[in-house]
Amino acid sequence: MTDNYPQASALLTDVVAAKPNEASLYYPLALSLINEKKTDAANQMIQQMVTTGGSSPQLHILLGRAAYDQGNSAKAIEELQSALSLDNKVLLAHFYRVLFI
Repeated sequence: MTDNYPQASALLTDVVAAKPNEASLYYPLALSLINEKKTDAANQMIQQMVTTGGSSPQLHILLGRAAYDQGNSAKAIEELQSALSLDNKVLLAHFYRVLFI
């Protein structure tokens, strides 16, 4: 598997443009942008996700991942705890929580 984040971001940008009211589509795009180190663009997608879908476990996982990638482990764990408080069955939040400790 190749990690072609620029290509993924381009394709996901087209998908989000076609369905801008689908909050769940912003999540993979923001993750791809984070992996490209495009923090400003990722933050814009996160804000759009909040505007479109409100608070969700996926949003807090994304914020945690972004905080961790920026070297802020404490904030990352706090966001993951927020995700788990909304839905304790979200496996990705548990995975990252263990990874970030």
